[in-house]
Amino acid sequence: MSAELDVERRASLALRYLEEGKGLVDKDPVQASEKLYKAAEETVKALAIRFGLGEVLKRVSERGRWTVTELEKAVSRISESLGVVRRCVGRCELLARVGLSRGKARRRGCEEEVAAHREGRLGGTEDRLESREES
Repeated sequence: MSAELDVERRASLALRYLEEGKGLVDKDPVQASEKLYKAAEETVKALAIRFGLGEVLKRVSERGRWTVTELEKAVSRISESLGVVRRCVGRCELLARVGLSRGKARRRGCEEEVAAHREGRLGGTEDRLESREES
């Protein structure tokens, strides 16, 4: 199965579990919490695949199943990636709003760094962005 199809399948499962869980909250809270946990779990799995978390996915493949350890590692890596992207996009928007000279060039550079970070070609994005802002 292709990665994109697996992401779609897991996202669909997550939505199904979410709806089922919401429907059970008043009737059966224990069952609802299990469904809501499964929704979160499938979401993390889909994002791990979407973000290409090779180290985590390799371990899952070797074990033949997801463990809490892999889920926790995936959440940590996804959070790190989203945090860097969020901060970078915020800085780019700030540069565009205040109209600093070379703002377009800086924004383009920032977008390139986000893409490089997503592809795993770049480390230390935050430090580089901060040093750019200071210059």
